[in-house]
Amino acid sequence: MGGLTFGLLVVEARLAKKLIKGSATNEPPVTDGVQGTGLYGETISFVMLGDSTAAGVGVDVPEETAAARLASGLAMIAERPVHLTNVAISGSRSERSRTRSPGPSKPGPTWPAS
Repeated sequence: MGGLTFGLLVVEARLAKKLIKGSATNEPPVTDGVQGTGLYGETISFVMLGDSTAAGVGVDVPEETAAARLASGLAMIAERPVHLTNVAISGSRSERSRTRSPGPSKPGPTWPAS
């Protein structure tokens, strides 16, 4: 690798690091709400757990977050509205997920015993 190529890679890495640090300090957009508002039927509850990717860090528009896209896709497939609650936290680790889970707001469906 030539010196010019190496120098270019170093500069690009520094710029990327600045961009990532800047976006990581911004609060992710609020995505809680109902997707598929024009659909009929019982609303499906969807809770998004996860880290910065699930929270939407670095995204400017709420509709572009992973949580909103998943909830919107679920609403389209199920043809029912989906109520999204995003409790993802940037920097979260899976071993802490049990202590911060909001729990169900109401009892879910009861499945027959097999």
